[in-house]
Amino acid sequence: MYNNVSLLEDLQHVLQHFVALAKELRPDVVVIAGDLYDRAVPLGDAVEVFDEVLCRLVLDLHLPTLAIAEPSPASSPVADLP
Repeated sequence: MYNNVSLLEDLQHVLQHFVALAKELRPDVVVIAGDLYDRAVPLGDAVEVFDEVLCRLVLDLHLPTLAIAEPSPASSPVADLP
């Protein structure tokens, strides 16, 4: 949700293109890094969409895939610095 508007359809659309590109290019490995979700505790729909993408990449396309989540600022040691 952004300004009370669901972005789920937009997310699904972008990720479908991402998977299609991975299928076309057949990289040695897919690396997904950064903010995997837009909040510390993601909504169930967002988790399902990301899970679907991972399943398509790994199970359907047999692409090694690495997902690295950036820690939320609240849980980062940097957040404790003055």
